[in-house]
Amino acid sequence: MGHTPEEQVGTNAFASIHPDDTGRASRIFAEVLKSPGLHSPLEFRVPHKDGSWRYLEHAINNLLDDPAVRGVVVNSRDVTERKRAEEEVRRVNESLEQRVAERTERLQAVLTELEENEQLYRTVVEQAAENIFLVDADTKRIIQANAALHRSLGYSTEELRQLTLYDVIAHDHQNIERNVRHILEEGRLLIGERRYRRKDGFLIDVEVSASAISYQGREVICIVAHDITERKRAETRFRTLVEQIPAVTYIQEPIESDNPKAVTYMSPQYETMLGFPPESEQLDEEHWHRMLHPEDRGRVLAEEVRTDETGEPFEVEYRVIARDNRVVWVRDQALLVRDEEGRPAYWLGVQHDITEQKRAEEALREVRKAERSRIARDLHDGVLQDLSYTTAAMGLIQLKAEGTGLGEEAQKAIDAIRRAAEGLRAAVNDLRLEEERNRPFSELIESLVERNRGMARGQEIGLEVEEGFPTTALGDAGMEILRVIQEALTNARRHSGARNVQVTLRSDEDEIVAEVSDDGRGFEPGTTSDGVGLRSMRERALVLSGKLEIEGEAREGTRVELRVPIPPRPEMLREGVAMHTRVMLVDDHAHFRHLITDLLGLEPDLEVVAQAGSLAEARGYASMASFDVAVLDLGLPDGNGADLIAELHEANPSAAVLVLSASLDARNLERATEAGADEILDKLANPSEVVSAIRRLGSG
Repeated sequence: MGHTPEEQVGTNAFASIHPDDTGRASRIFAEVLKSPGLHSPLEFRVPHKDGSWRYLEHAINNLLDDPAVRGVVVNSRDVTERKRAEEEVRRVNESLEQRVAERTERLQAVLTELEENEQLYRTVVEQAAENIFLVDADTKRIIQANAALHRSLGYSTEELRQLTLYDVIAHDHQNIERNVRHILEEGRLLIGERRYRRKDGFLIDVEVSASAISYQGREVICIVAHDITERKRAETRFRTLVEQIPAVTYIQEPIESDNPKAVTYMSPQYETMLGFPPESEQLDEEHWHRMLHPEDRGRVLAEEVRTDETGEPFEVEYRVIARDNRVVWVRDQALLVRDEEGRPAYWLGVQHDITEQKRAEEALREVRKAERSRIARDLHDGVLQDLSYTTAAMGLIQLKAEGTGLGEEAQKAIDAIRRAAEGLRAAVNDLRLEEERNRPFSELIESLVERNRGMARGQEIGLEVEEGFPTTALGDAGMEILRVIQEALTNARRHSGARNVQVTLRSDEDEIVAEVSDDGRGFEPGTTSDGVGLRSMRERALVLSGKLEIEGEAREGTRVELRVPIPPRPEMLREGVAMHTRVMLVDDHAHFRHLITDLLGLEPDLEVVAQAGSLAEARGYASMASFDVAVLDLGLPDGNGADLIAELHEANPSAAVLVLSASLDARNLERATEAGADEILDKLANPSEVVSAIRRLGSG
């Protein structure tokens, strides 16, 4: 007990007994004192010197009557470990007894449930609308069948039991035996569409699945055959209908299905329109992606992903490459059909050949272009010349009218004619802009400013094109920007009274910024109203997905600023953007990865070097692949994508992480930001935003 004998001599033994045992020990010792001799052992707890409690077994001998002793002799031994062992045995026994009782109870419940389930199963099978029957695996003889099969085939119970699979299935024996063998080997088999023979000889269409099971001690095949005769008839009527219309009709699986985006039906007009047999679309789901015209692929696939995510109707006009390499314009319209519970069932789509319509539209554009050129030429060579002559003639009349009081009136008429000529000249220049859409934008703006300098008497018009501004043609967007700048210059010339007007062009991250400022009279904030010119400028800004701001102070001049997104074209890359950015895609949707790969494939400076569909795959690629930007989804099958960000940075310290996720949950986005995401975009963002973000991050 840790004490020396000297420490124990003279102490009260009862004072050291555990409080819970003290009463019992006192009572037993009182009895011992009444009866001389050896008594039965007793156990109680006493403290060890280390503070723990120990069980001691005490053998007590009352020798008070012995003259040599005259006392009570107690022999004690430590039985703590034995007590612990006994307690453990008791606990284990109680646990075993409880578990046996529980399992016995559960077993009884299972047996009861099995009996109830068997009865329920028989009731369900008998009442099921599906054709369900059991077949002996060796003899192929029908053992049992539910009422539905009797009704479908027209046989009685006794008649069916005399039949084999070969009597019912209207296919050759080798085909049947091969399927039976597969069922027994694999345990189950989705056989698909088959034809069963009725008693009256007519055939019905069924969709079949089968499983190998044990029944009454032998191996049997359980067959479930869904009668699709009416559906097949409806499909036949549908095919007859759609194959008569002058358009391609198709059915496509939704992304939620087991075979996402697979085309399950394509009408024969597909071959007429594009030269491919309809089956080629069904055999290869990537067929459509390969056919898309490279210049249209990015926007079409982006719209496909958007409508897949939202369920909104798909309606796009685009070009495809036919089998004979013809370029065919199609209008593709598809509607997501849902089942009775609102779940996506399939996409039903129609494709119209609009090539001739597009040619007619192009021809009309050419006619309009030629007509604009003719009108501009006629106005320039005719009306403008007449106005110039009229101005000169009015000048002579003014000279002759000196001293008559008509000179001032003549000057007003001359000024009006000059303003009309300037307006007409601006209209002619605007008409001619269409012919110059493919010229570098810097040349077009220089020509525009130079023309306005010729019209602005008493005004200095400056032009500054900052470094990094696109030097290539901007196409239709460039024409709209020029018209906004022209309107701003016209307003400054006519209304500002300014001596100095400045035109500034610059790039600001992903935007083109055009600014026209003057030192004229300005205006009081809140006092301007949109006239025709200002409304036109705002409408053009809206068409360009841009932003127009007009600021001014009285006697402090006016500033007009137009901000427009830079089109995602390779020739328009800003100076300083990396010329080659390597991208790793991490997204569990293979279709979305394919879209991004195709989208980036249109950009010569961007390359997808690795793809992963899970955290595990991404971790493997992160240590092997060199990349500049990781495009990461947050919702991955084996965890949250945010958990990967730190590992990606560790594997490639110079790389950036762009989170591109459909989840806009604030907690997820905050988690991604805290983990080190460099930028976050919605999956439904415009493809140009995605490309720009990747370029921006790739350039550091």
